[in-house]
Amino acid sequence: MSSATRRLPRAERRRQLVETAMERFAARGYNAASMDEMAEAAAVSKPVLYQHFESKLDLYLVVLQQAADSLTERLSAAIALPASNKYRMQATVRALFAFVDDHPHEFSVLFRADSYEPQALRVVHSVRLKMSHMIGEIVQRSTELSWNEALVVGRSVMQMGEGAAVALSEDPDLDRDHIAEVISDVLWTGFGGLPYAAEVPDENQPSADRPAHGRARD
Repeated sequence: MSSATRRLPRAERRRQLVETAMERFAARGYNAASMDEMAEAAAVSKPVLYQHFESKLDLYLVVLQQAADSLTERLSAAIALPASNKYRMQATVRALFAFVDDHPHEFSVLFRADSYEPQALRVVHSVRLKMSHMIGEIVQRSTELSWNEALVVGRSVMQMGEGAAVALSEDPDLDRDHIAEVISDVLWTGFGGLPYAAEVPDENQPSADRPAHGRARD
């Protein structure tokens, strides 16, 4: 490390350290990565690193939470679109897949987490639960399922989406748009077998949300 490390404002330095840690944790995992390599990669001394973070776990939790917030923001935006529930589902799948390519380090930190620290597990569990809730809301809007039942479906769909996203992250040659369309169609076709709620007019809720003759309409 150069002895002439450029001084940065505290907030900017902290952002730099978090970005560096995101890359190192994504590449090496929590257990293998060390504070020594974090400091070296960020071109700072260890005392500077410890001025911002009390421990490796402290730094890791900040990295995890940043990744979780980034993903949640993307998925929330897709869920909030003024469109049919089918389109919201498609948009949510596409948002998840886009996250894989746009934020590969964040995705890796979240879904390839190798830490069994209780605090870290809570962050990862929390983001998965939020994803399940988002999908569960789409299911409940379109069906007569209770919230608990819709949440079970949401958790199952989330696991399917996460598995597909991991596969995409491992194979850059896969056609993201095609896979997103296939996954969305499989999910929506499956919803066609669920008990659907009666149509409720809503200027932001096109009638495509309900099935025709036992299956969801496009």
